[in-house]
Amino acid sequence: GTAHAVEHVGRCAALGEPNWVPNAQSVLPASSAVELRHFEAKDEASAWEWLDARPLAPR
Repeated sequence: GTAHAVEHVGRCAALGEPNWVPNAQSVLPASSAVELRHFEAKDEASAWEWLDARPLAPR
């Protein structure tokens, strides 16, 4: 799965707790271009903006 992610994922946002970003970064190769970022649950709108995406269905 790691190789597939590196090839197809540009950015990944983690929302709320726990913050699993450090664990995910340790699995990816150091040269990986995948950007991982943690957002507090209250900052969900900022996470979507950072991803340049939107939810598939409204909440």
